[in-house]
Amino acid sequence: MKKFFSMMAIALAAFAFVGCDKEGGDTPTPGGGDGVAALATPAPTVDQASVTTNSFTVAWPAVQGAIGYLYTVNDSAPQSLAINSVQVTGLTADTTYTFKVRALSGDTAKNLDSDWGSCTVTTKAASQGGTSSHACLNGTDYYLILLDATSYESVKDRVKADYRPNDTTNFLYVWEETLLGGTTSGLGYYGNAGEAWTSLVYNGKGWFGAGFFSNQKAELDKLAEIAAVNGEGYYLHMAWMGTYTGTYSVVMYDNSAEAKVYIGDENAEYGFKRDGEWHEIEIPMTVFFGKGLYYRAENIPAEGMNVLAIVQGDDGTMPAGFDIDAFFIYKK
Repeated sequence: MKKFFSMMAIALAAFAFVGCDKEGGDTPTPGGGDGVAALATPAPTVDQASVTTNSFTVAWPAVQGAIGYLYTVNDSAPQSLAINSVQVTGLTADTTYTFKVRALSGDTAKNLDSDWGSCTVTTKAASQGGTSSHACLNGTDYYLILLDATSYESVKDRVKADYRPNDTTNFLYVWEETLLGGTTSGLGYYGNAGEAWTSLVYNGKGWFGAGFFSNQKAELDKLAEIAAVNGEGYYLHMAWMGTYTGTYSVVMYDNSAEAKVYIGDENAEYGFKRDGEWHEIEIPMTVFFGKGLYYRAENIPAEGMNVLAIVQGDDGTMPAGFDIDAFFIYKK
């Protein structure tokens, strides 16, 4: 029988009923057993916002007179619970589960244990990803480099590794003061109010470079999962905006190889129109693997490495800066 592991959840703001009902069985019903009434049957509800590919959270109004609860998932061995909510984890994607809960009486001379209350929920399918209007947020296996907090909430159950700058374990380093912080106005790529993106401007040094660095060895080692399939099905997603002319180089690293792809204008294989609007670029990871990239956990140093860098192109042009957002590797 599949084991389920649970973690107590604190108060939940809103819940939606999903196939909830009351069940009979071998438990006494109100008015049975020498006239002793059973406790009220719990009415569990699933917080739909909590449903992921492998977990969900359920809660029910506290039952008066109960000293605790028993719950079961798909008729697994009942587990005891002191409060009226629980997060169920360790589940299988795209699977329907029946959650049952009963209230336990503290004084069986006054009240018997309740009937079982139940509800059903189906976990998200791994292949369906999320339900965002942006297709790039509906994939799986995300390796984050840049992503705003609001958009993160829509993919968090599908994140493999998180390299977003936090100034503690992950950093965006400007190399030798070749770039300065730019000014951001308006909305980022996903249009979420109050969410910033990254803007850098050229500092007149004759070149420029900035790298996304992580010192999380365990997180960096997860990139080897992409190498296990030679990058097939994975893409580097990027959003670019600006009016500056010139070519950029996007470089990906594995500490033994550097794979470079050029970002040009809208006529280039990979590029964007310099019209001050956001534009999406997706590059198959097989392109980088074809240029020598091959993530090997044994090659990643304990002190960390750059995951990705942006430098000026090799064609003699010098863009005056760049605005970027939504950088991540993911599987379609």
